[in-house]
Amino acid sequence: MTGTAAEVKSVTHVDRTKIGSGRMGRVTKALQKSFVGAAMGKDKRFRQWLTFI
Repeated sequence: MTGTAAEVKSVTHVDRTKIGSGRMGRVTKALQKSFVGAAMGKDKRFRQWLTFI
C-alpha cells in the first residue's frame, strides 16, 4: 500500500485475517528503503526529482 502519508506500508492483516507471516516481507522492506532514500535525497539517482526548501 502506498500514499502520501503512509509512503510505503506493508499489509499484514485484512479483516483480521493474517496475510503471509503477518510481518513485513523482504520486497516491502526493499521498496520502503528505496522510497525513503529517494524522498530524503539520499539516493543521488533521484535528486533531480526533489525541490529542497
